[in-house]
Amino acid sequence: MNDIELLQVLANAADDISLARFRALDLVVEAKPDRTPVTDADKA
Repeated sequence: MNDIELLQVLANAADDISLARFRALDLVVEAKPDRTPVTDADKA
């Protein structure tokens, strides 16, 4: 496995983890001080 292939595997794994959280029904969205949204998944 070369470096690019390894990076693709790692990116896909991170994608699987983060997308599962963003699709969750209990995702919490709050407003930051500048009034833009931030989720609990962003903070993790």
